[in-house]
Amino acid sequence: MVSIPAGEDTKKIEIEIIDDNEWEPEKDFFVELYDVKYCLPIEGDDARATVTILDDDFPGILSFDITQTRVVFDDGKVELMVKRSNGSDGTISCVIKTEDLAPGLANNAKKDVDYTPISETITFQHGECD
Repeated sequence: MVSIPAGEDTKKIEIEIIDDNEWEPEKDFFVELYDVKYCLPIEGDDARATVTILDDDFPGILSFDITQTRVVFDDGKVELMVKRSNGSDGTISCVIKTEDLAPGLANNAKKDVDYTPISETITFQHGECD
């Protein structure tokens, strides 16, 4: 309960916000004024405040380090780097998989003929960037 003594016209209240290291969407809650005598909400547009909790635990963005590369058959493999940027809070995952380009193109590599197909999940742990 908050009491405002005679002669004061404002009262500061504090509400603790519980933080963690996982990203979450924005969340809202209300703070309402109630009449002590009748335990009823006080009427009026300014008797309720909405608080929005903004999450500062941004998980980051996953992307390829480069988006186009050339490789020679003799190399036997190609390595691509997935990077995490603009945040590293919490665990974040993505699925990577190979697929053929549009059928009928002259330079279309074919799975199991020109490359071995893959489909797997990459996971970055909290604080991990590469």
